[in-house]
This record gives sequence, structure tokens and C-alpha cells, in this order.
Amino acid sequence: AQVVSGWDLARWQPKPAQRAVPAGAVYWFEAGTLDAEALARLATEGLPGADAARRAEGFNNVLIAAWPR
Repeated sequence: AQVVSGWDLARWQPKPAQRAVPAGAVYWFEAGTLDAEALARLATEGLPGADAARRAEGFNNVLIAAWPR
């Protein structure tokens, strides 16, 4: 993880520092059965607990794809 912060122009103060996965990181998951609805929610909503302002900046965005064997 890397630590990211920034400047909040609306409040004129620094944003809290938080750990983030670098852009372009790839994770591989193997599962016997997949819940298509849960994957669709993950793709549209991101991981739980995401700050809406940070999501607007591009944080907590995921791309889910099948890898052919």
C-alpha cells in the first residue's frame, strides 16, 4: 500500500492520509461458485466503507473480468 492525502478545497484543510493500493494493481481470485449479483454490486459500489468524496476522485473503483482457462 501507499499513503495518499491531498487538499480539501471546500474546507481549506488537508485531507486525512489513508493507505491505498497503487493504480494498476491486479488481484487474482479463484472461486468455485460466484455470486453474480455480489460482483455487480462490487463493480458499481466498490468495497464497503468507501468515502463518497474519495470515490468521486477515483478511489475504490474496481474492474472485474473473467480470465479464460
